[in-house]
Amino acid sequence: ADNNVAYERSSLIKDAQNIRKVKLERKKSLRGTVRQLSTDLEVFDALYGEQLDLLEKKPQETAEFAVIFSSNDASVAVSRSTDLFKEFNVELLHMEVQKSEATFKTLVEFLATKQSLVQFINGLKKESKIAILKICFRNMPVQEVPMSIYELDKFLYAGPISIDDAALREEAHDDPEYRSRRLFFAELARQHRRKEVYLKLKSMHEKYACKQYLDNLSLLEEKANFSPDFIPQLEDVSRFLKTQTGFQLKPASGLVTPRTFLACLALRVFPCTQYVRYWKSPHHTTEPDCIHELLGHVPMLADSRLADLSQLIGLASLGVSDEDVEKIATLYWFTIEFGLCKENGRTKAFGAGLLSSHGELEHALSDKPEHQQFDPSITSITKYQDQTYQDLYFVTESIEDAIVKLENFASQLKRPYNFWYDPYKQSLTKLITRADVENVAKELKKEMSIFCRFNEFLCHHW
Repeated sequence: ADNNVAYERSSLIKDAQNIRKVKLERKKSLRGTVRQLSTDLEVFDALYGEQLDLLEKKPQETAEFAVIFSSNDASVAVSRSTDLFKEFNVELLHMEVQKSEATFKTLVEFLATKQSLVQFINGLKKESKIAILKICFRNMPVQEVPMSIYELDKFLYAGPISIDDAALREEAHDDPEYRSRRLFFAELARQHRRKEVYLKLKSMHEKYACKQYLDNLSLLEEKANFSPDFIPQLEDVSRFLKTQTGFQLKPASGLVTPRTFLACLALRVFPCTQYVRYWKSPHHTTEPDCIHELLGHVPMLADSRLADLSQLIGLASLGVSDEDVEKIATLYWFTIEFGLCKENGRTKAFGAGLLSSHGELEHALSDKPEHQQFDPSITSITKYQDQTYQDLYFVTESIEDAIVKLENFASQLKRPYNFWYDPYKQSLTKLITRADVENVAKELKKEMSIFCRFNEFLCHHW
């Protein structure tokens, strides 16, 4: 990259921030509806995400809800809630009471319009012996997740093919040949400029790149047609990656939504662009291109533990809130894109954004920026720099150390249920019930049985 040129980089973080901003604006605009229903904002703030759809329903439309409340007297709670159901014409679907220490918790599930829901909640709030704990949909919806690699197309290609005008340099806007080439994915033009970038980067990798990158780039040159003079076919590279770590490349038209991109990683799929950066600016790009992905990401995805780190970040994003998606996108930015690690007492680069930009690679490992120890709880809320080089980079002691820390961080995020990745089916399984967990345990037990038999064989023959 050219440090004298100010530019704004497209990123997962910015997209995640924009999506969350739109949803917050929507919630703000719905406050008028709440006031029309003659309630206060406490009920409104208990609704979130898709639950806000209720406020936009027609007066006669209904939805299934669940309310959990506590009381010191179970009989009073049941009696009063039953009276409120009748008073506000709410259809009771299910009720149960559980003793919890000194109080009783009551769960009621019911069918209600938006008006009757608010009336019922307000009625409960007026009862001095009742405390509302939670209001939610009966079957709480979560963000739709592609459950297998065969469902990814529905998410990756959901919108029309387009060019991100805001991400292109000004001079590229007026180049119809370039724009046409981008839209129709024809010739990957100006390959001689790619050679310039390839050779420049490779001359710096020996000094700045981590050992995993250097080893895998050599392997890619040997096995997958990587060279300064030739842009390899994505299919060939994907086939090689799959034999190394189970990851595969999937063509994408450009930036995809943060949730979709991260869900791809959870399924060990990397969305990959097929165009080259604007030919007059060969050494930097404001958006992903095949130079960034082939020379930055692919060598790292060919390493088993770095591939696991990428998948872990993807799995962490499934089913979480928009705010947490933004945190995970930030973690991706400061690790997979711009991460540094310790290697034999020296600091090396493993982030693809660094390894595909000779200017930022040199900057990141100079004494100009600040280096901090990687801590997901801090890194995830750190502001990133998208106008020029980063002022701050995070350094992990090792890739293994980053994985352990990210696993701990992900376990603390709230989600309706967890997911388990099945490598044989290349699909995700929702872990909702005990039976779901037991089924996964059976599969793992089979694997352990094979391992134990093999280990026993080795013990007897060596």
